[in-house]
Amino acid sequence: MGELLRGVFAVLLDQPEGMRAAEVIAEVERRVPPTAFENDVYPSDKTRRYPKIVRFSTIGAVKAGWLVKENAQWSLTPEGREVYHRLTSPAELMAESDKLYGSGNDNKGQMATTRSVPIPPVREAWKAHRWPSFWRRRRSLPVTRSATT
Repeated sequence: MGELLRGVFAVLLDQPEGMRAAEVIAEVERRVPPTAFENDVYPSDKTRRYPKIVRFSTIGAVKAGWLVKENAQWSLTPEGREVYHRLTSPAELMAESDKLYGSGNDNKGQMATTRSVPIPPVREAWKAHRWPSFWRRRRSLPVTRSATT
């Protein structure tokens, strides 16, 4: 994902006023072609993965204060421009973004630093962890209260 984040920064470097999100993603796709996995669709809703993965890769940069997303308009902050020039490796850029994102995140979750790690769709992960059928049936039963009030 570092390549995608670096691609977003490269696109926005020449746009001090920022760009619409859809335009940024289209230009990043031109510069950083999707892998076979990224070019595929999510099985649950048939939406293409690449735009969502690009958006996901920018979360840490937003939290770090490098990227501003406002009204579907994305722009780099001066700190974002500086970090783009300072950290020339995609892995370094993503690692620094991950570190700053994790420092303000209670979960301390680590984001992937390479594109070779597939990102599981949230809906599919939820389906794999369904409630046992007993609990699903129990929810439909009427709730009874004791008359001790």
